[in-house]
Parts: sequence; C-alpha cells; structure tokens
Amino acid sequence: APAGESRLLGSIHMGKVQKVLPDQKGAFVEIEGRLPCYFATDKITGPMFRRGTRQGKLSPGDELLVQVTREALKSKAPSVSSNLSFPGEYLVLTTENRMLGVSSRIPKPDRARLRQMLAEALGEERTYGVIVRTNAVQADREQLLSELSVLRARMDAVLKKGSYAPCYTRIMDGDLPETEAVKNCVWENLEKVITDDPGVYQRLLRFVEETYPGGQEKVELYE
Repeated sequence: APAGESRLLGSIHMGKVQKVLPDQKGAFVEIEGRLPCYFATDKITGPMFRRGTRQGKLSPGDELLVQVTREALKSKAPSVSSNLSFPGEYLVLTTENRMLGVSSRIPKPDRARLRQMLAEALGEERTYGVIVRTNAVQADREQLLSELSVLRARMDAVLKKGSYAPCYTRIMDGDLPETEAVKNCVWENLEKVITDDPGVYQRLLRFVEETYPGGQEKVELYE
C-alpha cells in the first residue's frame, strides 16, 4: 500500500455474495470497490449475516461481514473469511472459533496458568474465542485483562457498525506497516519509537493512545 494507506490485508468489510461455487466449496464475495474475493464455504461456522440465510449456506445477494486474509496474488483474487480476527500484543480475539487457545511455544506450566487465568476472566457465556500469543508469558494479569478489554471494545464497535453500514463498506482498516511493527514488539521492552515522518508519527500516536493508554511518551518525532 502507498505510504499512509492501510493495507487490504486484515481489513474488515460488509460484503455481498456475488456467486456461489458448490463444486469448489467456495464463493465470490464483493467488498469495497466491488472487488471480488474468494470465500471458502467449508470452514464457516457462525458468519455475521446482515442480510441472508443464517444456516451457514450462502446464496447470491447475501450480505455478511468478512475479513481479508490474503491479498491478491498474481491471477488469484484476494481471500476473505467470516471468522473475524482482532490481534493485540498478547491476545487475539476471534468471532467464529470460540475456543480458548494458548500458544504451544509457551512452556507448559505457564500455559496452564494463563489458560486458567483467562478462563476465569472470560466465563462460559462468551460469544468469541481467544488465542493467547507467545508474548503473553511476559504479561501480568492486569496487562492481559486490559488488552482483552481494548480488543473486545474494538470487536464490538466493528460488529455494531456492521449492523447498519451500507454494503461494500470498509468497516475496519488493515494494519499500517508501522503499527504492525509495534504490535510485533513487546511494548514494555521498547524504550522509544522514533520516526522522522510527521504522518507516521501522528498515526503511531493514535494507535498507541488506543492500544497502550499512557504510552504516548515513547513515540518521538525526530526533527
């Protein structure tokens, strides 16, 4: 993507089913700009329909929330999924896979501790899944629950907007390269995030304000 523009990858859209391909267990769903994307129908378990069937079977004209999981590759269209994913530094929330999963790269004792901690915090009535990332082993309970709250608010905002936004609307942007780079670091271990680009600086400030409240002092503009 050009500088300052979010990438298609990871973005969430209110799409419309253009064509169903039963033999391929797939469909083409159009998103923003009427861009056709491939949608695998054999993996859907609870798509967020705004208009259409709720039985898991798609028909042309159905409207549903989808997330871009792969950008276009040569002659292949982008791929989308109805399992929306909201990644943070320590956790990932998912809308269809409602399991509580813990990274296998975390040592067993820590894995058990993290699973128990989050199971207690989440309860049994949750409507989403949680994946615990490897970085979580360095986080305490307060950090994990704080991020869970941020991600849940982000997910709720997307689902709410998806309930009324016009078809072909982009509901959530994909990550910018600079925000993805920060997400892939352990925030507490970062001393400074320095850029000489005022536009990047402002976008990082907004991202940090939302994701790591009070952490804006780590972001600096080099002049």
